[in-house]
Amino acid sequence: MKSKLLSLLLLTISLSAAAQSDSFITLKNKFQGGDNVVSVKAGSFLVKTVLLLTDDGDWEDDFGKVKSVRLINIPQAEFKRKNVTTKGFKKILAKDKFEELVSTYNEGERLTIFQRDGKNGDLYFMIIENGHDVTALEIRGELYPEKIVEDHSKRKSKTT
Repeated sequence: MKSKLLSLLLLTISLSAAAQSDSFITLKNKFQGGDNVVSVKAGSFLVKTVLLLTDDGDWEDDFGKVKSVRLINIPQAEFKRKNVTTKGFKKILAKDKFEELVSTYNEGERLTIFQRDGKNGDLYFMIIENGHDVTALEIRGELYPEKIVEDHSKRKSKTT
């Protein structure tokens, strides 16, 4: 019985490690322990709960069937301190077989969405850059990038 539990535990650990892209792991390792760097991992249930609480009824139009989200928020100051650029990181994404789907700039914020097809479904990587920080999201599941870009433009315009 103990050997079956141990095998199941090892399988679970190996699958969760394989679920992350090398790109996300590279970014997280580079900035781990930095000032004001925040990293969060959430499963489908938590993501849907948070989206429901935001009172935005259209979240399913953007996020479809999300299985998991990994997020890291990094202040621009940390990028400068580590001598790293988002342009350089995008090259790492390309080496990790991510393809850029769309990039848009609106009122001081750039949103870029990448996609990689995989055995376990699509994997998306979103980078949101502004003058203060860079937010990277790795999303496993089904997204609608064109709708996200459309909504991003509308929301930014409403805040000014």
